[in-house]
Amino acid sequence: FYFEFFSLRASDRLKRYVLILVWVVGGHMALVPRTLQDAERVFAASLVVGFAFLVSYVVISIVIFRHGAREGGFLLIGTGLLVLLGGHDIVYKVMGREPFVWLQGIGIFVFEAMIFITLASRTMRVYARLEEYSTGIEEEVARRTRELREANRSSRRRSGPRANSSLT
Repeated sequence: FYFEFFSLRASDRLKRYVLILVWVVGGHMALVPRTLQDAERVFAASLVVGFAFLVSYVVISIVIFRHGAREGGFLLIGTGLLVLLGGHDIVYKVMGREPFVWLQGIGIFVFEAMIFITLASRTMRVYARLEEYSTGIEEEVARRTRELREANRSSRRRSGPRANSSLT
């Protein structure tokens, strides 16, 4: 999403890093634990790797923001809060403790809200550009129509009364 939406020319190294993280997280999830305790360990380990994946999103968001993309700020807020709130939960999960409240849901909600705002902002800008383009085209058509009418009038005046009578 990030690379395509913002037309980022990411280095091959960064793309490989993101791809490896996806495979590592997916690999952890594919392990079939035998007991609930094994499942907890696999889940906690996958959260640590998943956290690295989220941090990479923050880095990409910073790059987007630094390149001047208007929507980059929204994504930076969303990914930053997702990492902070999700990180809170990951730390507690890895420690094997229960926090007072799990915050990852709020982080995910904010992240998705910021993606929605990003898409809405981009859509509104594209729509505004389309309106400007349409207005410009309409003005150009009107200008050329006036020029054509004037050229026709001028042509009729030069050709005299005989040409005018044959046109009617």
